[in-house]
Amino acid sequence: MNDEDEAMVKEHIRKYEEWEDSAEGIYSETNIVAGAVDEERLIVQVLQRIPREVRKAAMENVAFVVVANCSYVQPTPTRHAVMIVLLLGLHETIGVKLTTIAHEIAHYWLDRDNEFPGTGAGGKKAEKAADDLCESWGFGRSYNNYDLIPGGET
Repeated sequence: MNDEDEAMVKEHIRKYEEWEDSAEGIYSETNIVAGAVDEERLIVQVLQRIPREVRKAAMENVAFVVVANCSYVQPTPTRHAVMIVLLLGLHETIGVKLTTIAHEIAHYWLDRDNEFPGTGAGGKKAEKAADDLCESWGFGRSYNNYDLIPGGET
């Protein structure tokens, strides 16, 4: 390959990687089932802000579903390892919604080596660990009082 061809290939790779990190690239490569475009955008915003390694794993292994009940991580029989089911309340602030999404991604990331991701131990310790990771990514904490969470110690 001559220098001109090599430069063209490098430029093509650079543009692809730039697109891959863009909102459009993330959205097109992520399995999101949501009732509104706003919720999809929030999920993409969180994915853009977390570390690339975590984002790529979540995009490959997680199906995001927005429902009207509660947020949790669950194993799934689809091609994705887990399904993150999100309740993003109508009256919650954007910050709370972003934190909820990041918190559930943190649960996935912390439990990813489990043979059956999404079935790891819950309770105070798991919630605190997810909050700690979520906070390290620049989001808030989902819980103010871990004593209200049943199961285990912090």
